[in-house]
Amino acid sequence: MGKLILKFVGFSFLILVFSCNKYKVIEEKGLDKAHIFKKYYKDDKLYFIETYYNEILLSRYNLLTNEDKISDTLYYYVAADDIVNAKEIYMPKGEYYSKHLDKNGNVLAEGKVFNSKNVGWWKIYDKYGKLSHENYITYNKNGQREYSQLKIYDENEKINELQSNYISFKIPDTIYLGKNIGEIIQNKPNFNDHLAYYACIGYEIEPDFSNIMNVKIDSFPIMNKKRIGLNFTKLGRNLVRGFIYESKIDRINDTNFTIDIINVNFEKEFYVIPRPDSIPKNKVIYYD
Repeated sequence: MGKLILKFVGFSFLILVFSCNKYKVIEEKGLDKAHIFKKYYKDDKLYFIETYYNEILLSRYNLLTNEDKISDTLYYYVAADDIVNAKEIYMPKGEYYSKHLDKNGNVLAEGKVFNSKNVGWWKIYDKYGKLSHENYITYNKNGQREYSQLKIYDENEKINELQSNYISFKIPDTIYLGKNIGEIIQNKPNFNDHLAYYACIGYEIEPDFSNIMNVKIDSFPIMNKKRIGLNFTKLGRNLVRGFIYESKIDRINDTNFTIDIINVNFEKEFYVIPRPDSIPKNKVIYYD
């Protein structure tokens, strides 16, 4: 399936009737003119979305709302009269987990979707059902999809370090409330001789990084020591996002030069637990 277009032009409105229930249908056309998204509303609530490509129905999202909890059934139309049904779980702020299946129910790909865009880590499987690789999907300032990290798996589904490029943490997944310090590791930096090399961490960054300029970011120089600080103020699941900032100088001649800059986006989930009474609340915990 083609990716969803991020911006829309041309809106048309019509009313359709299904099973005696009236729906307002908002039709949004993609910039490529071939994608059409039909959103079905009732009482100002979105109930389901249909995606068309060249007038062919590709998918339908049925949204069932129960207070703050949303469950979803995703139907993929992979061929004429061939419907694949997959259960989905919605997460806060329009983020949910999606699975792409073939007609036999085998998973082809799975990952997060946010505001109709694939985001974060997506797992890709081969025709035998083995994990082939993972891409970390993000978007540049022009809304174009980019892959900032890559994990390639061997036949035993272990990471092939030579072919992979990803960011890891020397910090436990389960961590104490409050201030913690650990290491962040980029297994293949883009530059050998950095002008600047920073890890930047945020706690309110959206899954597509669209609000990166409007949230607080903590920056840590990692040219020598790779240490970063994390300050958790709430218990339970905490997801941090951020980026590795890399820059270097390319000298053209004695008086002219250019500066190359690369940002590598990442995210990491932690589960935060209370500190034991033996550890003071204001103590910084180090993980080596």
